[in-house]
Amino acid sequence: MAFCQNKRDSIITEIKLENDDFNLYPNPFESFIMVSSKNKDLIITNADGKNIIKHSDEKGFVDLTDLMVGIYFVERTRIIKR
Repeated sequence: MAFCQNKRDSIITEIKLENDDFNLYPNPFESFIMVSSKNKDLIITNADGKNIIKHSDEKGFVDLTDLMVGIYFVERTRIIKR
């Protein structure tokens, strides 16, 4: 289950994700996060909306030691490798 905000009219919409258990921990983090999901492709953005990290790794370990203290958003994506 995930939530997204419709920017046009500021309505929060609930989206159910079928057959996918998504876990991200620890939250808050200090130096890393672990992702447990079938799809581990992520984009991490800062509070200004700037993409900070594009991550695609089967292990689910995301090293965040270089990030400054702040608020970050995680977006799940499908990164297509050709």
